[in-house]
Amino acid sequence: MTAWVAAAAAALAVLVALPDRPTGPAVVQAPAEAGSRARGRPLRPVAEAGVLGGGVLLLATLSPAGPLVLGAVAVAGLVVVRLRAAARAERDAAGRQQSVLDACEALVGELRAGRPLAPALDGASRVWPDLAPVALRARLGGDVPDALRDLAARPGADVLRRAAGAWELCASSGSGLVHALDLVLETVRADQAARRQVRTELAATRATARMVSALPLLLLVGAQGAGADPWHVLLATVPGQVCLLAGTGLLGVGLMWIERIARSAVEDQ
Repeated sequence: MTAWVAAAAAALAVLVALPDRPTGPAVVQAPAEAGSRARGRPLRPVAEAGVLGGGVLLLATLSPAGPLVLGAVAVAGLVVVRLRAAARAERDAAGRQQSVLDACEALVGELRAGRPLAPALDGASRVWPDLAPVALRARLGGDVPDALRDLAARPGADVLRRAAGAWELCASSGSGLVHALDLVLETVRADQAARRQVRTELAATRATARMVSALPLLLLVGAQGAGADPWHVLLATVPGQVCLLAGTGLLGVGLMWIERIARSAVEDQ
């Protein structure tokens, strides 16, 4: 039984220490390819949750240790799922921000070429298909800034809120929309560069935190392989079970706290 527990702990340590994927500059994809990946992506968190849930059930079947051990495994699995989901959300937001910037640059190019607003929005929606409802509202004579603010509620699309403000200002003052959008894009590019630099500087801190959190599990696996029996203390004695649950909870809280600090540092830029 201890061999099964050691194998499960080693797998969990790898999941904790291994980052999901680095959040670097987004790669521009064709709409069909982006749609295909978006349709397939929800299967990944489901698969990860299924693997972790199966591990908990396996331990429940093989281990008579009791609810404290299963609680520790459940806490560790929840932390892994939350960390990887947060990494995916951050990566998706960065990709959406780049797509929005590309669409806004396409819109500025269309307007600078002399195209009317509605056709210019149609051209920009080919770069970012989510902009199509805004183009439709422009063709119907609706409130374009309001539609832009609706899209700005999505993570990574907050630049559209500034674009909506510039749109309203130009409509009320009669000034040029192209110049206003150029200023908005210049500001957003500076913010994006600052956030990218912060993410790069925080990457080492995040990786170190995950490696340190995985060390206790790896040490336990190594001690088991060296002939000691630490799992007996952790699984078969009440003090060991309490220490296992408390240690797992503290490690999870520490990891989530570090991730929250890192996200706050990025969002404040």
